[in-house]
Amino acid sequence: MVPVSFKRCAACRRRFTLIELLVVIAIIAILASMLLPALQQARERGRSAKCIGNMKQVGMGFVGYTDEFKGVVPPNGNQRIGTRSAGRVWWSSRKGVELIAHYIGIVTEADLPIGGWYNRRGSLLADSLACPSREAKPSMVSQGIKLCALGMSTLLIWGVADTPEILRSRAQPVWRARWPSRSMLVMEQRLKQNAVTISYSHNIYTGGSKDYAADYPHSDQSTALFFDFHVQQMKRNRVPDYKLNGDTAAFCTFWNPFTADPTRNNW
Repeated sequence: MVPVSFKRCAACRRRFTLIELLVVIAIIAILASMLLPALQQARERGRSAKCIGNMKQVGMGFVGYTDEFKGVVPPNGNQRIGTRSAGRVWWSSRKGVELIAHYIGIVTEADLPIGGWYNRRGSLLADSLACPSREAKPSMVSQGIKLCALGMSTLLIWGVADTPEILRSRAQPVWRARWPSRSMLVMEQRLKQNAVTISYSHNIYTGGSKDYAADYPHSDQSTALFFDFHVQQMKRNRVPDYKLNGDTAAFCTFWNPFTADPTRNNW
């Protein structure tokens, strides 16, 4: 028969001491802190891949539009396009207003911007192509107003009179872009009410205004669709900017694909 005292000692040896428990917890905490950044990076890569896929969907809308309208891309605003009346725009998915949404099957009854949000009775309605890396709140947009997330270059405007030469242009087909693989068609912009254009002179990182600035939500990168309809993510220091590149930015094909001089590309 085993003595009682021996049984008690054996039971004591089967338990963790407080010091051992604290050491194990500390080791687990260290491992978790090492794995957490990798997990966050993996999640961001997933969100980034989803955003690229969303932008490719947007590109399919432009492909459908250009196929139907002899290769011409819609302007950045609501200027008159051929026989179509003014007021129809590329960035809306609302029935009767949209220009490209029906090509990708995202037509809605609400005034929902492609890739953006709409404040309906105090709650946000998100578009199916909204970037998963960006967060929108009802306080960011007034009730009944849209919160836009994608923008075209301010220089892609048709039929404007009495403006500088770089702005005075007519609707152009995509094949007239002088360097289509380096000419931006649509890009992620900073979330803003009703704003759907991005300017080469609006870069908050170089001291420019944020009103018409690009956004870089993917590890300092922005998702862009180009005139040859390929999609890529660009670091902000690769996007031509007036503060960094001077007047050359306005004339480079990234912002001004039809009238710019390709030899002046420096990005």
